[in-house]
Amino acid sequence: MLSDMLPTITEDIGVRSDRESTSTCDGANVEDMLLSMLDERDRLMEGLREAQEQLNITRSRLAEVERERDKVNSQLVSAIPQDVIVLTRRVSELEEQLNERSEEVDELKAERNNTKILLEHLETLVAKHERSLRMTVVKRHTLTPGTPGIAYAPSVTETMAPDADSGLNGMSMKDYGQQVCTGTESPSGTGLSSEVEVLKALKSLFEHHKALDEKVHHRLRAAQNRVTELENALSVARSLSPTESKDSLSKEAQTDESELAKLISAQPTGSIAPHPQTKTMNIPPSTSLSSALSAAAAATQALSQVKELQNNLDQRSNELLLARRQVIELTSRCKEATDSLNFARNELR
Repeated sequence: MLSDMLPTITEDIGVRSDRESTSTCDGANVEDMLLSMLDERDRLMEGLREAQEQLNITRSRLAEVERERDKVNSQLVSAIPQDVIVLTRRVSELEEQLNERSEEVDELKAERNNTKILLEHLETLVAKHERSLRMTVVKRHTLTPGTPGIAYAPSVTETMAPDADSGLNGMSMKDYGQQVCTGTESPSGTGLSSEVEVLKALKSLFEHHKALDEKVHHRLRAAQNRVTELENALSVARSLSPTESKDSLSKEAQTDESELAKLISAQPTGSIAPHPQTKTMNIPPSTSLSSALSAAAAATQALSQVKELQNNLDQRSNELLLARRQVIELTSRCKEATDSLNFARNELR
């Protein structure tokens, strides 16, 4: 009952004040955070705008560069003559063919080396077993008087028949070695012995590989001749265009000089020496046409030199016309002076 009469004590007044203070602090922090976020957003938007502007500038520059590239390509295509393009393609084709022929030559050289090694091995094998095989055959021949005589010469290449290529097919060097090693123990007593057959097979194999070596030599010589022909054609194709342009330009310069000389010699009085540039017009030929750029440079150089020659010719012709006018004026004045002199003489008389 006492509790009903006593007033209640509120204990959460401090807690409420703390909560209010924390809420105000939180509100201030939230406002600061929002302001910082807005500032950051503004900075990001500004950076995005700058990046977009830079991207637009870069794209415009790229478009300009592409237009310039197309323009330069069109100028290059228009400056390069058609025969230079054809010659460049032909040179590339010849280079590819030359590479193929060089590969074939390397393969032929490797095959030739292998054949040479095999021939040396066969020569050593025949030289090693020649004496023992011949002695065995002689003994067999003396022991079997019923067999017909076999003539032997001092050398193996003279004794063995050249038409024994039938025992060559399907027989390796190992089989030949086994036959040679077991040749003295052959049980055959009639007809030709196994040693003679081995010698015939070795002789036929030797001749076969000798013919193969000659064939390889022939192919190698043909390939080398073909390579030299291709190299000569390539050098001719490279030197064809600049020499033709040089000859045409030199002919034009000579004709221009002859015309100027005729005009000068046709004058009645006075002599006018042509400009030294019209006498000699050295046009350096291009050193090589190994690529399209060098060909284009040579063509543009030749065209520029032709233009310079034409300009020089026009200038010399203008100078020649002026000189002719001066000569005509001088001759007219000279005639007037002679007429006046004659008139004065007549008056004095």
